[in-house]
Amino acid sequence: MDRVRFSAVALLFALPLVFPVAPALADGDTTPPVLTSLSFSSAPLDVRASDATLAVTATATDDLSGVRFIRVHFDPPGSSGGVSTRDIRPPATSSIATFPQYAPGGEWQVTVRVDDNVGNWYQYSTFELEVMGFPTTIEVVSTPTAAPAPPAFSDVAPSHPYYVPINTLASLGIIGGYGDGRFGPDNPVTRRQFAKMVVRTLGIPPGTSTQTPFTDLGTPDKNGDPHKYVAVCVAYGITTGKTPTTFAPYDNMTRAQLITMVARAANLPEPPAGYAPVFGNFSHDHYPWARKAAYAGLLDGLQGMGPTYIFWKSATRGEVCVLLYNLLQR
Repeated sequence: MDRVRFSAVALLFALPLVFPVAPALADGDTTPPVLTSLSFSSAPLDVRASDATLAVTATATDDLSGVRFIRVHFDPPGSSGGVSTRDIRPPATSSIATFPQYAPGGEWQVTVRVDDNVGNWYQYSTFELEVMGFPTTIEVVSTPTAAPAPPAFSDVAPSHPYYVPINTLASLGIIGGYGDGRFGPDNPVTRRQFAKMVVRTLGIPPGTSTQTPFTDLGTPDKNGDPHKYVAVCVAYGITTGKTPTTFAPYDNMTRAQLITMVARAANLPEPPAGYAPVFGNFSHDHYPWARKAAYAGLLDGLQGMGPTYIFWKSATRGEVCVLLYNLLQR
């Protein structure tokens, strides 16, 4: 597609590329960092046979508090989710982005987030990066030479917003479908199902013990499920149950519960005192964890995330995949 290109010099005068997106914070620091360099190979990435990695170098400057991290994100054509580098935290200047096997082919677009140490941050759009003379796209080659990408879910097309997270987790054996070719991305997730998914994502081998403080898990199956997975979640502080003695294994998990448990699994630090996420304080118990998750990028790619996001709705299988996929990127 032909693009209309304008003079970079004229646009730099006409368009303020950096402006505060967080409230005034301590010590008079109210401006986010400024991206000063961004580079990666322009060679196409071939994901037909295996995952592909891309080395990315980026630097930024900050006037007062210093740069906390830089996160470079790649969005696939026609869908969201995408791939992010692990955070580049100065003095480091480089990181790796991993593109999963059979990720959508085509031209992926680049955005960059820069954060300082008191909570100011800025998200550079693809257009802004182009004006600044930085690379803005990477070509991904993803045409299977033989069979389609396994596993292929009939209800998760490449255009699905959660296509990359779902297929990545499926390829790693973390999640599976229903056995009839469907995944059910919009179906709810029970608390016992999530316990198994998060333990597999963390790569923690469940032990043989089925002992938990919960009295409502029923009789373990021949594989010790769900007890051995819930036991790991208890041991690692991922869950505290609905009460000290009940886990409610067959209840649908709410979005708030999902976000809290993934944030606990990631062992996230506190964000800077002045950091304000895009949503308000919706719960004394869950908001602090959601705030941590938002700052760490664990909520990136969730459809509808913003001031009107309903945290008390049942979390879907697709939404779980987004958070667990983002957890894998840390």
